[in-house]
Amino acid sequence: MKRALFGIGREAEKYYSIMIALHEKPDYAFDNSKQKQGTFFHDIEILSPERLSDIDCEIVISCGFKEAITAQLSEMGLENKIIDLDMLMRKAIEDYANGYISNMADIPQREENIVIDAFDGIGWGGMEIWSYEVARELLARGLPVRVFGSDEQVHPDEEIEKIIVRRPLNRQDVFCTVEGIIKELERMLPFILIDNWSEYVLYAAFILKKVYPESVKIISMQHNDVQSLYEKKMLWEDVFERLSGVSKRINYKLTNQYGVSQKKIFYKENFLTFEKTQVRRSKKEGTPIIIGWGARLERYQKRADLIAPFIETIEDSGISYTLNIAGNGPMYTEIYDYVQKNGLEDHVNVLGAIPQREMVDFWENQDIYLNLSDFEGCSLAMLEAMSVGCVPVVTNVSGTDEFVFDKETGFCVEVENVKAIIDKIVFLSEHLDELIRMSVNASEIVRSRCQKSDYVEYLEKVITEVKGN
Repeated sequence: MKRALFGIGREAEKYYSIMIALHEKPDYAFDNSKQKQGTFFHDIEILSPERLSDIDCEIVISCGFKEAITAQLSEMGLENKIIDLDMLMRKAIEDYANGYISNMADIPQREENIVIDAFDGIGWGGMEIWSYEVARELLARGLPVRVFGSDEQVHPDEEIEKIIVRRPLNRQDVFCTVEGIIKELERMLPFILIDNWSEYVLYAAFILKKVYPESVKIISMQHNDVQSLYEKKMLWEDVFERLSGVSKRINYKLTNQYGVSQKKIFYKENFLTFEKTQVRRSKKEGTPIIIGWGARLERYQKRADLIAPFIETIEDSGISYTLNIAGNGPMYTEIYDYVQKNGLEDHVNVLGAIPQREMVDFWENQDIYLNLSDFEGCSLAMLEAMSVGCVPVVTNVSGTDEFVFDKETGFCVEVENVKAIIDKIVFLSEHLDELIRMSVNASEIVRSRCQKSDYVEYLEKVITEVKGN
């Protein structure tokens, strides 16, 4: 049967290359975007999903909107046409491993290297920050640490850059990328991989684990509460020595919905590097409430498409406010133009990307941390903002229920409920004593529970247990 890609964005290149490697070149391409329809992806015309009614094909969802597109195809009666490309990828990696011949003569008799996977990220997202800070702390404890990064990422500080192994990320040839990583990992044997992305670096480690089962061990981290990531982790769960989600909610799902043994799961609250002393807030009557957004400006996950409705609703509320939007992404221009068109630039500031090292200063000058996400793992931006006294007004996503307690440390509302978000902000603007009280509480809970040294001490114990096994 012919096969199609549905969702033609940045990720589609990876899916296309996997299908080519599997000798399954896609025959069709579909996308919901009218701007993309009629254009070409490689040599394949991008069609409207409506055409699926008269085209018989199997469908690979090739973008991040897996749940939404699955629901869309189910409504069209096509759910039985969806195929799991990750499962095909697992089979291809297994076939590759069965035929792999290593050039290594002997494995060096030395302490295991700790290899942290930060390969697939952009260089300054939450997962990369987590990777760099864990690496920094493990280094300080005397462990041999390396970090895998791609050559297209933003470079961190000099201390971390020295231990990063950079490889080209060839999205059009998955196996070319994996082969390069295998060569680097072979030189690091024996090693323990801290897997974050469950993609290229994991593929390479899996191949070497087949050849050297005693010399490759894998600890996997799940950083987000999204169905497609659970499914990906479950596809590789048999090769993980240990597995941890970054929130209690994620770990609950791993054990109760996906059947992972409780013995394999470990958990410690996420951490921060505290650069500021604890903030004691004050707020003058009659001054605008200051709201901060600090996230990628994209519809997927972060729901930047709700910023315009948020502004419209808060304008109608009549309160005096300032909204500071820090971030870049596909929706930057659309949001910037909206602000200019509506004459809001005197109190809505579209700031673009702010360097990570300056974000604490940014949060210190906001009263409220705003998050409209559909899902998170445990947002480091939220914890960072709370640590300096921002009151979180956020959607009820993974990680929030461990730190955001209504009317104590902030407010939590259901996903997409912009009106409820505005109601909470209006309440805080009219009750500044409550804003200040919650500000202190927010800072105290994060600072008491999110010490980096505590987290890495716990992680080091897990690493020691894995070495012993």
